[in-house]
Amino acid sequence: MKTGKPCGEQCRTGSTSSNELRTVVCEDGGVLQELYKAEGFGQITVRRFPPGEASSGARHLLKNELWWVVAGEASIRLELPDGTRELHNVTGPGGRIIEVPAGTGHQIANVGQADVVLLFHADRIYDPEEPDREDWSW
Repeated sequence: MKTGKPCGEQCRTGSTSSNELRTVVCEDGGVLQELYKAEGFGQITVRRFPPGEASSGARHLLKNELWWVVAGEASIRLELPDGTRELHNVTGPGGRIIEVPAGTGHQIANVGQADVVLLFHADRIYDPEEPDREDWSW
């Protein structure tokens, strides 16, 4: 399983303004696309992971996220703020929504033979000047 680097190190972005929707093409062949964002709502983003790829582990101190695997087979690792660890094996479409509360370490890995497509909502808009991200590992 290859683990990605944070998007700032690994990806090329089409926009750096927090007001514009970004499309990010990653070195692993994956793509991150911001679909919608608005103050008071947050943003909706879709991320594609090729087979054998995983996100870098991260923790957001302020941002709450909801994840839905819409295609592929994924393994999702979470470490909740109280130290509880959870492993979710999810197959899309039709899988369940995974809550990723602020302060939760998280990582998603593609464990299948086809691309994983992850749709997620964040309650805060991504700001490249203040990314609210710290590295995390299982």
